[in-house]
Amino acid sequence: MADNMAADFTERTNFDELCATCEQMELDGVASGDVYTQLLALYLFQNDTCNAKFLWKRTPEEIKVSTPELAKLWNVGCHMWKRDFVSIYNSLKQEWSPTIQPIITALQEKLQKRAFDLVSNAYTSIRADDLASLMGITTEAAVSAAVSGGWTSDPTTGMITPMRTDLPKKEIPLTSEQELALLTDYVSFLEN
Repeated sequence: MADNMAADFTERTNFDELCATCEQMELDGVASGDVYTQLLALYLFQNDTCNAKFLWKRTPEEIKVSTPELAKLWNVGCHMWKRDFVSIYNSLKQEWSPTIQPIITALQEKLQKRAFDLVSNAYTSIRADDLASLMGITTEAAVSAAVSGGWTSDPTTGMITPMRTDLPKKEIPLTSEQELALLTDYVSFLEN
């Protein structure tokens, strides 16, 4: 039953819903090797390497032994933890089961986009070979992606000049002390 439910959700693209379902199945004690594999892939897709590591540690040993794909996926997680991009992409190039293939494809695309955005905001120029290794693609594909993204490429030197992109404004959550101070201000305002 657990395998069928997990396989049905794979066809959807709502990974948050799939993650919640897999987590609930694990809490209910009905998780199979496929469910653990999907949950680990989803944590890696969300770049939640801490939860991925804790999932690996709490996965029963008999499931780790009976599900070799789970170990392959944890290998990807270890490379993500170390930020070893070349090894991440090499590990992702393996054959994956149909239940996690959509997640792996989305993970690879997300990693490539994250690397592309990081380079565009962190570098004034970069060698095409270095960009290719950060994105896990060929040099020609990296140059093509860069040029289509509005970057300039100098074929004689092999350098690419990124076009800076505006980073999305992140709302920084308040610390506990700031929340307490804000609450104190509200209460004192109401009392006066």
